[in-house]
Amino acid sequence: MLSAGERRSLIETIFNIYVLALMLKEVKRRNTVNQTQQKLNLTTLTGLTEQRTTAEKFVNETEQIIERFEQNKANSIAQLVADIFATQETIDKCNRNISIADKKLVELQDKIDASEAVQELANINAAHNSAALKIGELKQKISVMNSHAKCPICNSDLTGEHAAAHIKELQDEIDKQTAILADNTKSTELKELIAKITKNKSLYDTIILKKTEQVNLLNNSKFQLTNLNIKKEQQENSKCEINVEQYKTQLTGIINRINALTTSINELDDKIRLDGTLIDILGDAGLKTFFFKQLLPQLNSQVNSYISAFGLQVTLEFDKNLDAKIQQGKYECEYMGFSAGERARIDVAILLSFFDISRNISNWSCNTLFIDEVMDSGVDADGTSQFISTLFNVVTNSTAQNDLGIYIISHKLSNIDVAWDSVVEINKTSRFSELKVTKNNESSSN
Repeated sequence: MLSAGERRSLIETIFNIYVLALMLKEVKRRNTVNQTQQKLNLTTLTGLTEQRTTAEKFVNETEQIIERFEQNKANSIAQLVADIFATQETIDKCNRNISIADKKLVELQDKIDASEAVQELANINAAHNSAALKIGELKQKISVMNSHAKCPICNSDLTGEHAAAHIKELQDEIDKQTAILADNTKSTELKELIAKITKNKSLYDTIILKKTEQVNLLNNSKFQLTNLNIKKEQQENSKCEINVEQYKTQLTGIINRINALTTSINELDDKIRLDGTLIDILGDAGLKTFFFKQLLPQLNSQVNSYISAFGLQVTLEFDKNLDAKIQQGKYECEYMGFSAGERARIDVAILLSFFDISRNISNWSCNTLFIDEVMDSGVDADGTSQFISTLFNVVTNSTAQNDLGIYIISHKLSNIDVAWDSVVEINKTSRFSELKVTKNNESSSN
């Protein structure tokens, strides 16, 4: 009369396989917890993966910045070293040029004073000019002598001899002055000397100018060299302020968490898969189905054996859902179509079958069976007699049942003639019960 679920639950309890249901419940609970934890793990893993991607990108970009900084630093130092080398070469060149200029200036020091030569040339030129004037004057006197009667020199009357003597003197003086005027050798030498001195002076001035340029260039180069060395030292001491190691440490921490979480996820996956297999095994389609397949033939055989012993001309067969199919001959019957006594005998047949099979499959020993008022309701005397006879046969064959003893509790067995081992009769008086035990036709009261 129970529902299919209730029947299965009852059978599982009777045959001690309810533990499978408890195990199934525990596995499902554990599997639910694991799946929930797995969802949390996967959500956390997604977040950590995103953090890892962001951290890796940041570390890579930071390393590139540091790498560019170091590359720029190296390039800058290399350029400064090249500039320092070039500047030092300029300084060395300037020092060499200044030294050469100083030597050349010392050489030219005594070769640039033309004052004496100029004075001497001026004197020569003055002498030439004076000679030219004198020649003119002398020629004028000669001309006068030739055209006047009186001597322009002594103012005496000119005679032939007197004029000739004076003219000869004048002509000798003219020749002398002409010789002076014609002597250009010293003048030419002095001009060449002055030209050379002038050239040396020009070279001297040029060297002074070039030396000044070299000195200025030297000073600028020294100043530039100092600045370049300062810049080089600054570059060599410069450091990138970005510290990528702390971010690498954070990234390593994230990766370790991901690895640990991945391991946990894999382990949970294994547990979830295993629990899924256990759920299939412990579920209705697993061990229970296998058990019921093994149980049903025995149960149906045992039930029908007891039904036959109770004198009912029917067969009962449980299917895998424990739905009972009752047939009388070739006709199928409804359970509620039987009388109360017939239903009671069917019920007792099922209960006794449960009792027998439970002892066999569970390997437990029990030698006492209490039957409480099972036959008191709606069972006729004939049915009760058949029921008692069946139980008597069970007790008679008790060697195989570990000396089974059956106690039947009933209000209507007094008219049944059975060879009881003992009868315990209970009569209640006032608030007390009086027991009367009859054994093997002997009686005693207590």
